[in-house]
Amino acid sequence: MPPDIKAADFKRIEDSIVVVSQDHSQKYGLLVDMLKEQNLKLDQTIENQGGQFNDIRNMMRTMAQQIEFTLQRIS
Repeated sequence: MPPDIKAADFKRIEDSIVVVSQDHSQKYGLLVDMLKEQNLKLDQTIENQGGQFNDIRNMMRTMAQQIEFTLQRIS
């Protein structure tokens, strides 16, 4: 025989479910915002490292040219 659930008990359970659902929705929203922020930071880091890589490549190219010029003068 199923337990006798009164309307007030049912309403309290329903209210509890609504509160838990709202809490989860809020936490999900915060998590999404945090992930978006982390993704933006990661994109910025990748962009910065790409710029640094190009700077290093240009420095190495300049150094190679200087070494080649020096070797030609020595010869």
